[in-house]
This record gives sequence, C-alpha cells and structure tokens, in this order.
Amino acid sequence: MQQLWLLVIFWAMLGSSRASLSNTDVSISKSGYTGLVIAIHPEVTEDEQLIDAIKKTWTDASNDLYIATGNRAYFKEITILLPKTWKGYGYGNVKGNENYDRADVVVAPPDKSYGNEPYTIQYGECGSMGIRTHYTPNYLLNNGYVESYGPRGKVVVHEWAHYRWGVFDETSDDNPFYWENTPQAADYGPSPTTCTKGITGSIRNVQSGYQECTLRDIDQRTNSYPSYCVFFPDSTQPDYINSSVMAYQYLDNIITFCRDEDDIDANVNNIHNVDAPNSQNRLCSMRSTWSVIESSPDFLSWNTGDLTSINQTIPVFDVVIPRSDQRFVLVLDDSGSMDDSCGSVSRSDCLKTAAYQFITVTAPNDSYVGIVGFGTTEFIIASLTKLNTFESRQQLANSITGLDGNSGGTCIGCGIETGISVLEQYGQPAAGGQLIVITDGDENQQPYVYEVSNEVLQKGITTNTIFIATDSNQDLKDLTEESGGLNYFAKTQSDLLEIFSQIDVEENSNDDRFQIHSASFVINSGSTFNSSVDIDLTIGLDTIFTFTWSFDAYPPNIEIESPSGCYYSNYLLDESYCAGGNDSYTLSGAFKTIQFLIPGLAEVGKWIYYINGTSDVGPMTSLATSSSSGDMQPILVESGVGNTQVDSGAATVYAKITQGYNPLLGAAVTATIVGPGLISVIDLYDNGAGSDIRQNDGIYSRYFTEFTGTGRYSVSINVVNGPPIGQSTSEVASRANYSPGYISEDGKVVVNPNGAMSQEGSVNSGVQANAFGDFTRIVPSGSFDYSGTVNVNDMNAPDIYPPGKIIDARLRQKDLTDIKKGIVLVFTAPGDDYDSGTASGYELRYSFGNFSNLIRNFNDNIPLNQSGLTSGNLTQPLPAGGVEQFLITNLDLPTDGDGDPIPLTYFGLAIVAYDEAGNYAEPSNVPVLNIFIEPIVFPPPEEQDIWWIILISILLFVAIVAAVVYLWFWMRRANKKPGQNINRQQPTPAPRENNNINFVHYPSSDPYELASEADQGPRTLPRESTYFDGSERPLPIPRRDDTTVYQNTHIGQIGGYGSEPTVHTQTSYPGYGQNYATGWQRSDGFIKPSGQQNTRARNTNIYDSNI
Repeated sequence: MQQLWLLVIFWAMLGSSRASLSNTDVSISKSGYTGLVIAIHPEVTEDEQLIDAIKKTWTDASNDLYIATGNRAYFKEITILLPKTWKGYGYGNVKGNENYDRADVVVAPPDKSYGNEPYTIQYGECGSMGIRTHYTPNYLLNNGYVESYGPRGKVVVHEWAHYRWGVFDETSDDNPFYWENTPQAADYGPSPTTCTKGITGSIRNVQSGYQECTLRDIDQRTNSYPSYCVFFPDSTQPDYINSSVMAYQYLDNIITFCRDEDDIDANVNNIHNVDAPNSQNRLCSMRSTWSVIESSPDFLSWNTGDLTSINQTIPVFDVVIPRSDQRFVLVLDDSGSMDDSCGSVSRSDCLKTAAYQFITVTAPNDSYVGIVGFGTTEFIIASLTKLNTFESRQQLANSITGLDGNSGGTCIGCGIETGISVLEQYGQPAAGGQLIVITDGDENQQPYVYEVSNEVLQKGITTNTIFIATDSNQDLKDLTEESGGLNYFAKTQSDLLEIFSQIDVEENSNDDRFQIHSASFVINSGSTFNSSVDIDLTIGLDTIFTFTWSFDAYPPNIEIESPSGCYYSNYLLDESYCAGGNDSYTLSGAFKTIQFLIPGLAEVGKWIYYINGTSDVGPMTSLATSSSSGDMQPILVESGVGNTQVDSGAATVYAKITQGYNPLLGAAVTATIVGPGLISVIDLYDNGAGSDIRQNDGIYSRYFTEFTGTGRYSVSINVVNGPPIGQSTSEVASRANYSPGYISEDGKVVVNPNGAMSQEGSVNSGVQANAFGDFTRIVPSGSFDYSGTVNVNDMNAPDIYPPGKIIDARLRQKDLTDIKKGIVLVFTAPGDDYDSGTASGYELRYSFGNFSNLIRNFNDNIPLNQSGLTSGNLTQPLPAGGVEQFLITNLDLPTDGDGDPIPLTYFGLAIVAYDEAGNYAEPSNVPVLNIFIEPIVFPPPEEQDIWWIILISILLFVAIVAAVVYLWFWMRRANKKPGQNINRQQPTPAPRENNNINFVHYPSSDPYELASEADQGPRTLPRESTYFDGSERPLPIPRRDDTTVYQNTHIGQIGGYGSEPTVHTQTSYPGYGQNYATGWQRSDGFIKPSGQQNTRARNTNIYDSNI
C-alpha cells in the first residue's frame, strides 16, 4: 500500500546499539586533547549564551586540568555540536562524523535522577572509560550552582577523571563517616569519608541549629552519625593541603589528586586515604586516583622528561550543526563468493532482502540513499535518491534485484571509493555521510581497504560494516571502528534483518523505532507456526510486522490477531478483520517479503500471529518493530561489549536500560552470543557484583568465557520484564560532591544558600520493569574478535579462567554490645570462571591494620579458617550470584600491654576465591570494621546542658500542677460525676419532676452542637464514647454493621430556662446513622419538638445522670 511509506520511517539513536558504550574519537598528543565533542540535546532551547557558557567553562577547565595533572594534559580542540533545529547563528555543518550519540559530553535537560547535578555514567571496572558526562543548561548558566559544586572548571576536571580515566568518587553517600584507625578515634568519634585525611572542618547537626555533632549523636544501632550530621569543611584549609579533586573540588586550595604513599612525587600531606569506605577504594583495590590516572593509556609511557611548558591552554572551539539531510550509501558485495550459502539461501539473496528492509522501513523519511555494487570492479546502482514517497522507496529497492553474486573478484576498496563519490555528488562534502558495507569480507582486487582508509577518515565519513558468514578482513574492521561505525556479523537472513532494523541511522529523533520481536522457523505445505508480540504502554505507533520466506514467489497464509480479537491478514476477508485488516500490507515477491503496517496506535497487549503453510516456502523469519507512543517516555536500550578485541581473559557484555533517563530495575536481560560453532545465551545482572560495578543503576552486565574458537562473536541483547526486586532505589552515578557550606574563620557555620543538603535529583528514581506489563526489546550489540586460547571443546585443555574478583564484601558487628556474638560477612558468590559456574572454595585473611597489605600481599596476613566460623562453609561456595553469609566468631583480638582487649579495634578482611584447577581470583575489596569490644561510653551532658534540663523539668512540673488544679475546679463546677449512658432499646422515658438535673459537658474533637430555644449558646457532646450501664461497667460499642436502632435519651438543664429541666432524645442508626434531636420536655410535661436533624455526628452517645 502506498500509505506505508508515510509511517514506516524512523529509527533513532536512543534505541540503537553501540559496539562499545564509550565510543569516542578523543586522543592526546603533546599534552593536548583533541576530538572532544560536546553535544546539545535537541530539546534544549536555542540560546547563544549557552554556547558562550560552554566555551567559558571548558576554557577554565583546560587550565585546571593542566594544573591537576602536573602539566601533562589540557583541552586543545573541542567541537560543540548544536541541534539541527538551531538556525539563528549561521554556524557551519559538521566536518566529520560527530553526532549526539557518540558525544563525550551532553548538555541536556535535567532528569529525575540527578536534577541539575553534573554526573558521569560509568559501567566498567577501575580504569575503564565511562559512557558520557551530563550537564544541564541550568547548571552552565546559573551561577548559583557554583555555590553548590565549586568552580565549573574544577567540576569538569572531576567528571573528566570519571569519564576518561575510570576513577571513582572519594566521598560516599552511603558511608559519609568512618572510624579512623587511631587510638584517639574512640574519644572524638567518626571522621568524614574523604581524601586526603588532612581536610579540616566540623561535623554539624543540620536539623538543630548547626550544633556540633558529638558522641552523644551517635546512632547506637550503627555506631555512626545519623543522616542529619553533615561535614562542613573549613573555609581556609592548611596551605599544604591540595587534594583531592575527587572529593572536595569546591574548595579553593583543592587542585589535584591524591597519590599513593609510595609515590616518589607524593606530598606527605596529600596521601591517599586507604581506610575511607568509598567507591575508589572498593573498586580500585585501594589505589589512589592518581595511580589509576597515571597508568591510563594517555600517560602510560609518560616520563618526567616529556613535561613541557604550554604557553596557553585555551581550547580551539569549532561550533557546528548537523546537516539537515541524512545521506547513506549501501556498498553491496556482488562478487562470486556471494553465491555461497547464507543459511538456506545464497548470501546474495540474504543481502538483497536485508537491503530491501533498510530501504523500505529503516531509512528515515526525507533521507537520501544511494547504492553501489562491487565485484572485480565497482558500479553505481543508484545515485542519491530522496525517500519521501512510497513509490520512491519501492523504485529504489527494485534497483537491486539484479544483484546475483556473479561479478567475479572482490574489490571492496573500489566499492568504498565509489561510495565516497556518490556522497559527494552535486558538489556537496562527504562529511557526515554514512557508508553501509555488506560483504563476506574477502578481497582480492586493488585498491584494498587499507589503501582507501585515510580518505574515509579524512573526509569525516562513518562506515558501518555487516559481515556475512566470514569476517576475515581485519583492515575493514579497523576502518569501521576508527570511523566511529559498528561491525556486525551475520550468519543467516534473520541476523541480517535484525541488524538492518536496528542500525544507527537517526540522530536523537523523537520517533524512536524499536525491535520488539524476532523468530526463525520453517514452513512447509500443511505446517503451522504461531508466536506472540507484546506491545507495551510506551510504544505502539507505526508498528510493522515483517515476514520473509525462502522458496516460492508467494508467502503462506498469515493472520495477525490483535488483543481485542480482530485480525490483519493477507488472504480472505471476513467480518472478524480489523478496519483495513486486509488492506494494510505490502508484498514483494522479488524479495520474498511481506510487511503488515498496523494503522495508528497499536493496541497495548499481546498480539498473536499465525502462519499456515500452503506450499513449501522453507525457512522463514518474522520481525516486529514499533515506535514510541508519544504518551510516555519509551524503554531505551544501549548495549555494547567492553572490548572489540579480546586476546585473553573474558569478554564483557553490557546493556544500559532506562525509561527516559530513569534506570529500569528488575528487568530480565539476556545476551545471545553467536560464534564459531556456538550459540550461547547468558543472563546479565544489575546486582553490583562481578562485572557490574553498581547495583540498581540500570546497567546490566556479565562476563563471557565460552569461546569455541578464534574469530568473530556477535552479540544481541533481549530485554523483557522481570519479577519485582522489592525496592526501586537506584544507586547514583559518579558525580561532583555537593558543598553544604563551610566553617568561617571565626568558627561560624555559613550554610550554602541552596541548602545544606542537595535538593537535586532523587535516589528513588529507579523504575520497576514490571510496571509496564509485558514488553520486549531486541538490540544487536555489535561484535568482538577473540584471538586467545580455546579450551571449551577440549576436555584435556587446562582451565585458564579464575573465579571473578569479589567487589561487594561487607562486614558488620552482629551485636554492638557483645563482640562474642560475632561479625557477619556478606558478599556475592563468584563463579568457577569469573561469574559463571561455582567456585571450589574461599580463602579469607584478615588484619588489624595496614589494610592495603591485604591487597598487595594477601598471603602475608592472618588466615581465617573454618574453625573461626559459626556459619558458612569455605569449601562449599554457592553458585555464582548467590549471597554468601558467614558468621565470624573466633578472632584472636589484639590486646594492650596488660593483656586486656583494646576497647576499639579495627578489623579488615579480604577474600580470594579459587577453582578446582588452582586458579585464584584477585583479592576482594577490603571492608573495614571498627570492632567495639565494649559498647561506646557516651559522655554525660555538658554543664550548660544540665542547666537546660533542670529548667525544662521545673517548667514541666509547674504545668502538671496547673493542669491538676484546673481539672479539680472544673469538676467542682460540674457538680456531678459523669452520668450513665443509656445504650439499649427503650422507649423515650416519661417526664418526671426533677429540678436538680445538670447537663454534663464532654469535650470532643469533632463536636456537634445543640442550642437552647433561646439560643443561649451551644453545648458540646462527644463524637465517640464508651458505653456504661448503671454499675459503671462498660458495654460493647455497637458495630457498624449492627442493625439495632438505639435510642439514647438525655435529660439535662439547658441555659435560658433557669432550673427547668429538658429532655433530649436521639436515635442512632447503624454505621453512619443520622442522629435526631427530637425535642425538649419541660418539668410541666410540655414537649417542644426541635425539628432539627444532625447529620455530622456518628454513633454519638447522649448522657443522662438521673434516668
């Protein structure tokens, strides 16, 4: 149908895959960083002041970076990428392959998780690059944020250290305080978690006048300060303190990083704090931030002789806008080898079907697509063609029907050169264009790929390559990565369709297209197949079902059933069809493809399709894609591998899953890995163990070691909803430390005008995956090469993979009042091979000081054997991912000179897992515990506090006496004890003479009022009371479902009639029964109805002291 082209148009980068989550062109030469891209999000309002603010911030940061690195690095060249919607400033087009997806820094609107806080998303282990750094326009333009985070230049240095060098924060939100390993700690209490220890300041109570927190504030359940105690650094720090930027970047004299104690250039006053319970120590084996930075590829070969003086560190800025048109050239292999098989059909048929999918579905509307073929020589199939109608797409797709794999040799370089010339048609530059090369990889004709690579890179062209069946061309793989593109590997037509449905063709579009289903099956005459597709709340627009087959010109009969029960089909029409149900598909016999477009917004729920074979069509592939519904932010998946070249150890697979910016928690995530003779499916976890550095941050990961041979391994991610995880609190990313204020030189607390505690973002920003019902996302993650040892299929091969390093070990004293009850150790079990299988055992060693030695010289520390454990087994580990819990009870605690235990002892422990082959993991993180042999003796109140206590006690005593006296006088005035409550079925009592009846006033929180005939003022009656009989014994209160009608009569004296008694009769109905004041009866027998109805009271009880 011609209307198909109107809707089948978009795929956006937010749903795309990435071969590496950190895909950057940044490099360093002669101390200067080049290739840095700062991209502004399309939703940011056009504002030239923002461009100026970016320039000012990174100019300051360049100088700060130069100082922080000891004259080793500065920002030399920076590209600022504007949204293509910004039209007002006349900036030029991109000169290379810059795009928002690949930017190192993004400037985007604030999000729920972090508000306007600068932050960096990190996914890898210590020393690994991050994904990107995030700033908001508000942060860059509003000077109020300088009060909160310090000079913007130093904040950029802080975040750059996260992003570029893979270091972590040296403060801690989870553990803001710890007990220092000194004898004096028991006297002055916990210290702030920081680096270096020399930072001076005061811990203050932000909820009570900013008084100093002391031992009396210690929470005796945790033996630490409560959350209302906050560390305020002194405004003036000692001159010799200058680190660390990863802790207190907002302090004026903090300009560099902490160093290890054995660093020959270390200043004794700026030594790394190995005892601090922060992420840097946990994830980097207690190494200093500078130690990690210095060992990065940027400085690995650096020596002091390389230090040179830079005259100025001001970056050169290039402000550019993406081209308004998008250009793609398909470079298709038509060589003789393409006649070989691709599953059940030829490689050439696989190629054509996938190219058809790209042209008719994936390529964005109004984009330009050209096609080049190559064999022994190259040939142009189609010049750049604008895809803006159904006919233009079909016409371009039909141009490739002639490819048959009979063009002789293979000249990939020829095809690439011709593709460049197509991009440059009509005199326009090739920069920003994309080449999509599909080939089996073998080349035997000049020019070869390596001969044309420089031209591709110099002209700023992105190359994406899809290898079919073989991928032996390393030059082509290198060119693809260097140009910022992705390498894919496909063995079957299904693989190709998945890749082409997800290939990154759109830059940050709001019309994201997501793959939500993929299946392969065989249909012969008389056979059937059915499967389901989930449409969730966040998608449904432009939903397309695509089916391909292998043999015959016509497809089998296909029915697609909607959640409401109507059908779309390619055969007979009947009354059960949805509107347009047999009129919304496009059939191409040439490409053996049929596409069904669901008009408008597809129903949320489970769609089921049925295949009925009418002939032998052979292997089939089904594929479903859909776009964002526009009603809410969609579920987004970015995925990748840790390294595209693996020569030893394990590969690491990652998937970052969000709903908008919020981490998606509790999803069930799997990675399908296809390699030489292998199809393996592994689960990915967001549990803060193994390869996953933070629990509940929306980044799921896993190691992979099941290598069956050297060569190319392709990765695809599948995400569905999982069971609830019990909580939705997400762990924060790496971010700049917030300044609460400072202590002035005269000792006063000067609070940050923005508040002593950050108001930005929310730690409860995680979204439960099951909140969206059933959903699916399928994302190809590129591929990686393995060139290491292979031993999976060889039973005699040695086991070369050790258990994984434990990174989440935690200690706590079971009973803070009694050390004899033991210490609890908790951690996540590693596997036999990294995080797979089951390890053979654990070695535990501990120390009472010098905890870094547990990492550097594990075997030199005190062993903890099974005899030292009351629970847990060192030789029977749980399978990988299980939660281990040991109870340590028999420690040889240190003593003083008299042989008595030291009241406050510091205890650190490390764990090493081992397997049956004798492979040992790296030592775990080292949790440190302050052991209280005796409970802390909290000091008595200070003298001034005692006087306050005495004064408050006196005032309280006076208030009690006054209350008693008042109550006595009030009771005397009442002149009667409380009367009985009549709560039974009875007629209204006959009037009788009684001039001594007094009304008894009962206060009520929700009173209703009865006024006298002369309106002499209200009398308050109780809303709810206890029912009593004449002997003062309580009666049961009527239940709300009690159908009995009670009549409660009150005889009392109402002002305005002297001593004349009155009778008040009320009828109480069950539940919210209404109460009627029936009237007054005087002593002469006269009854006057009130005619009033009270609708406010419920189960109100009327008291009479004499009936």
